Amino acid sequence: MLPFGHVGFSYAIALLLETIHEIIRRNKKDHIVSREQLDDEEHASSIINYLLFSITIFLPDVFDKTVSQIMVHSGRAYGHTLLFVFTTSLITFFITRRNKQITFTVFLGSFIHLWLDLDNGGFVPFFWPFIPYFFPTSEPWTVQRLLYIYLTSPPPSEIIGFILTVTLLWIKRKDIMYHLRYQNPIFRRMHDHVTLKSKIIEE
Repeated sequence: MLPFGHVGFSYAIALLLETIHEIIRRNKKDHIVSREQLDDEEHASSIINYLLFSITIFLPDVFDKTVSQIMVHSGRAYGHTLLFVFTTSLITFFITRRNKQITFTVFLGSFIHLWLDLDNGGFVPFFWPFIPYFFPTSEPWTVQRLLYIYLTSPPPSEIIGFILTVTLLWIKRKDIMYHLRYQNPIFRRMHDHVTLKSKIIEE
């Protein structure tokens, strides 16, 4: 599956999972809690970091395309395995000091990518190294090759994926900006600096 297909369908699946999670969470809340209080907790209770999710969707491809330049000349090899998904998730879990949201985001993005690559009977070595696979060689993807496909015969999955990408990115724009502004260390330091400067001026 091509880029827009991966982004669009991945976001659709993630949004569905988070909607189910949100319904369960709200049903468990005490009836005394107001809707405003629940809305304030929306970002904190989110199970997915959508800014990071936009990157982890392509994690298996980034890994395999890099490895293909050195070892196995295949676009779908070690990064397209369940071993890779669980290993990267475990490493993320410890690096982020057991941050469940980020860990789940890495897991979900990589895991969905594997299943979407089954589109049109695509090759995915899920159970390597427990089952031996022959990694087929593939032509490297370039901007020119992508543009040629998009301008001549774009697959239906890419057209649908593009529509889903634009629509769902618009729907989740607040979540993405929230993570960009308040969970990014650089922006957080800038925000704290501006806040501190404003307090000094007021005093």
